[in-house]
Amino acid sequence: TWSIVARARGERGLETLAAAPFDVVILDVMLPDLDGFEICRRIRERSDVPIVMLTARGDETDRVVGLEIGADDYLSKPFEDVHRVRATVTRAIERRRLVQRNRELERELRERDALPELVGTSPAMRSVERTIGSLSRHESHVLVLGESGTGKEIVARALHATSPRRDGP
Repeated sequence: TWSIVARARGERGLETLAAAPFDVVILDVMLPDLDGFEICRRIRERSDVPIVMLTARGDETDRVVGLEIGADDYLSKPFEDVHRVRATVTRAIERRRLVQRNRELERELRERDALPELVGTSPAMRSVERTIGSLSRHESHVLVLGESGTGKEIVARALHATSPRRDGP
């Protein structure tokens, strides 16, 4: 089941979207206060939430413009097949989940590729790799301690290579 929030005005919809995360936005082209295309542009500037645009006009131009400015899909009103609406929304949500998962996997691969000097598959080495991965998402100062020859410099290089500051000193 879905939880739905409806807004009749574009500005109010933008405020609602800014206040809480949503899985999908269904946006009409014709609204009383703002043009739906302008709202789509504003949403796209700050979010990658899927946008399904609606129009009562049978004009293909609306569809092309909407897709060019960032809408993910388009539906024409009136709806003759409510199942098509459900399928369109479900597809938009699934597409976003796939994109997010793809980004996560790419990040994990970058982190893994940044650790080529770390050798070993023991539980202790996996723990070191997990620690480096968790630290890589934060702007932190890290002190690496250990006996001579234990690989402190390798760990420091791996930490730097996976950090937000990897392109700087």
